[in-house]
Amino acid sequence: MNGEITGKSSREQAFDGRYMFVFVTLIPVLFWLLIAIFPADKRESIELAVPIAAMVLSIWAGSFIKAGSRELSQRAQLFLIVLTTLGVAFQSAISGKGKFPYLWNGFGVKLIVSALLATALLTTRYPYQILTAIRDRSLLEKFLSAVGLFIFAFVYLPAFIQPSWGIINIGDATHQVLEEISGPIVGNFPGVNAVSTYTTILGVPLTLLRLFNLGNQTQMSLVLVWVNLLVLAAPVFMVLTFRLISKSKNWFWSTMIVVPILMVSGSWSAASSNTESLSMIPGRTLLPIVLGFFLVRAVRLDDWKGNMRAAAFLGILGVIVAMNNIEFGVPALGAMVVVSLILALQLQGAVRFVCYLVTGAAAGFLLYVGYSLSIDGPYDLDFRIGSYAGKPYSPAELFPILSLHNVLLALFGSAIASGIIRLRNINLGNKTDGLVAAVCALYFGIWGFASFPYCSYRCVDGLYMSTQVYLIPSIMCGAALCVLQLPKLEVLRNESLWERMSHTPYFFFASFALVSVLQAPNPMDEWNRVLNRAGNEQWASDPLRGPADQWNIEEIDWIRPIEISDLARKVNSNDIGYFGYMGNSVELATGLNNLTRINSGEVLLIKGTNRLNELACVGVDETRPKFVVVYGIEFICEGYSPFDQVTSSVPGLGVYIRNG
Repeated sequence: MNGEITGKSSREQAFDGRYMFVFVTLIPVLFWLLIAIFPADKRESIELAVPIAAMVLSIWAGSFIKAGSRELSQRAQLFLIVLTTLGVAFQSAISGKGKFPYLWNGFGVKLIVSALLATALLTTRYPYQILTAIRDRSLLEKFLSAVGLFIFAFVYLPAFIQPSWGIINIGDATHQVLEEISGPIVGNFPGVNAVSTYTTILGVPLTLLRLFNLGNQTQMSLVLVWVNLLVLAAPVFMVLTFRLISKSKNWFWSTMIVVPILMVSGSWSAASSNTESLSMIPGRTLLPIVLGFFLVRAVRLDDWKGNMRAAAFLGILGVIVAMNNIEFGVPALGAMVVVSLILALQLQGAVRFVCYLVTGAAAGFLLYVGYSLSIDGPYDLDFRIGSYAGKPYSPAELFPILSLHNVLLALFGSAIASGIIRLRNINLGNKTDGLVAAVCALYFGIWGFASFPYCSYRCVDGLYMSTQVYLIPSIMCGAALCVLQLPKLEVLRNESLWERMSHTPYFFFASFALVSVLQAPNPMDEWNRVLNRAGNEQWASDPLRGPADQWNIEEIDWIRPIEISDLARKVNSNDIGYFGYMGNSVELATGLNNLTRINSGEVLLIKGTNRLNELACVGVDETRPKFVVVYGIEFICEGYSPFDQVTSSVPGLGVYIRNG
């Protein structure tokens, strides 16, 4: 799998391996001590502080501790390696105790034991002899890779696809993302003239559809085609990034490293995986993944230190990523900046790269301001931060002290420390062995840490599936660590048992990719959903999983657009608009002008403030239509009263008339 020679001595590898032990034990101990010392009302602050402290520690350790300064005895090294692997395995096996056992609640004992058995197998000589024999037979390797990719496509591809009749779970944040992505088509640009939560940029290319006179269903179908392409882009860019850092030309191995862990699921198949909610993929994570790819690709160029275009492009892209999503985009921009500063400190001649990047970021900010002003005149920042400024969502359950989260944080910390150590050891001439893997480790490690505040109040026992989003940076950190620490295939084949055992922690992470197929989404369930066979109550292997949701002109979640159109026709007025649930979607389906400037009534219900209410009503206040059809959201806009002359038999569907 690893085609890159690290050039590291066993002494240096053993030193780097200690970071995993330090982080996987220090983080829960520090968390426990702080909780014992400080009062209970400080717990959320502690949950925020510990990951940031671990990130600072990892940067400091990688920058200032001399590698190999204290060599351990062979017995001590073996003890440390075994202890580290077991510590990682123990916390990875802890499952969440959520209210929804059919969702993903961790890897569990079965998968961890399988990974340990696979790790033990990798310490022997046989896997490398077999892989070498296959690689030496080019036709056989191509055949097996093609078969493997075909199996992957059959098992995993349908879990990434959501047709109009088979939305995985529209009731979660997916409906908000669909609203935000479809908004620009009807003139509602999230973050500019409409409240946004998950994405402001991803739907902008769809404004091109306004140039064509397309039917309602055609527009909605094209929106979903675009959404599915965005979802598929996430694993594609992760695979491409791995191919850059490993120099691997084999698509099967590159896909194997990424997809199985990314798509672990519970008994509800895709409805309990990372694609369950469009808020995770593509909303929060796609653009940070893309930014990581282009950062790694930029430093892979021979002239990267003086490449003004590549650095400026990264700066512009970084601002776009940050503006698209605050929770994960701003940490991604920060991670890129910190990585560039570390490069400038560790490598001669990299200061120019940082200057070009900062210049590009300034240009990107000006471009975004210009984009915002061109749409709606004076820019109201509240549209961008409104949903974050509301009352925070904080479940009653507590963040667990011992859990998988510590393993993820340990991966981030180890990747950062190992990445900086590699930069320190790079020959300052033209040799850049391991540079791209080091940059990958640094970027995804810092991004994982910096975005962890989201997890601090969501990754609790009752919502353990929220942890899934952090599998994305963890996959890339684990892959970068394996590239940095594991030698070439031929070397592994000829090493002694002891030398191979020194790689055990990294074998364990590599084994995860192999055994995570045990938690793959049920492919038959997902193919049934994609092929429009999920409309009845008993279509899935788990009888509790209900019919698939819809997003088309006939049905949008629980809304039937025809009922809204019929009520609007009864009013018999052109001076009419819509205020309610799925407003942009309803306009696409019915043509009725959407006046709702918020992506979900749920936002008002959970996070409602006076300012959010005002923002939601901006469309009504600006246009002041005579009639407003209201459905699914409490009509909070002033100056209107119920219009009792026209009524509907549908509960919650009604008409309001302007006073006076």
